[in-house]
Amino acid sequence: MNENLKKLLTDVSLGVVSTIGPNGPESAAVYYGFGDDLAIYFNTDVGTRKFKNIENNAKVSFVVYHQNPAMTLQLEGTAEKIVQISKVTEIYDTLLRRTVAQGSVPPIMQIENGETALIKITPTWARFGDFSHGTTLKPGTIEMLIGE
Repeated sequence: MNENLKKLLTDVSLGVVSTIGPNGPESAAVYYGFGDDLAIYFNTDVGTRKFKNIENNAKVSFVVYHQNPAMTLQLEGTAEKIVQISKVTEIYDTLLRRTVAQGSVPPIMQIENGETALIKITPTWARFGDFSHGTTLKPGTIEMLIGE
């Protein structure tokens, strides 16, 4: 994974996920974690619009932006609820360590009064822009981003 892309995903803990609802696109801010394969993970209450939208249409987009240095990641992919308990435990552990290391209250643990679902976005397309020196990478596939 490109080092600047990894820095962006590590430095910024809040991104925007967009889903398709009954009346069109809907967006929500989420705390997230990521894997080396550029998969994005976040948790949500099962009563939220984003969760219901994902159940009805798994196609989503996700955006992260860092102001200084100016970098952005835009991706499209397929979202799914992780149901395998060992995988959920492993991912939650990773996300919890990351948020504690950043010195913040672990957002992964903040949902109360309801069932929480862990969502994984598997990217099908991504574009990373590094504008810190006035340049950007051309749009590419996930394989191009991961292979750098």
